[in-house]
Amino acid sequence: NVSSIEVTTFTDPNEDWRLIDRAIVGDVCQLSLTTAHEYGKGNIHFRVGYDHTEPTTGVTSNYLYNVTVRVWYPWERFTQMSDYYFDAIAGAKNPNDCSSKLYQSAAVTASATWGGYDLEDIKDIDVLPYVEFASSDTSIATVSSS
Repeated sequence: NVSSIEVTTFTDPNEDWRLIDRAIVGDVCQLSLTTAHEYGKGNIHFRVGYDHTEPTTGVTSNYLYNVTVRVWYPWERFTQMSDYYFDAIAGAKNPNDCSSKLYQSAAVTASATWGGYDLEDIKDIDVLPYVEFASSDTSIATVSSS
């Protein structure tokens, strides 16, 4: 059974919650990230204690394992559109309302630069599958995936 998890990277033990959560769940050591985490870091050192009881003898042995984890965090986020000006399409009418015009559309992309303290930045990572776009006024613009 996992008996302990200790973060050994930080000088301030209260600072680590901003980077990574750690927990013992049953017999498993879990490290997890949530939206509460604020930055990434290279070489986060964990010391995991493991107790093993030999079934035949009943003797318990304690083991310590050092585990190093790197966490990349999106430092910068970028949204780009293929066109920022939407003109009416000449002669085209909205099939749902013949009195209104149809307008041009554009493609939207999202990317991020990932990094962390002691890590080299990785630029232009596509994050579109993890982003949701919406219109604040659907009478002016709508967002659809196609």
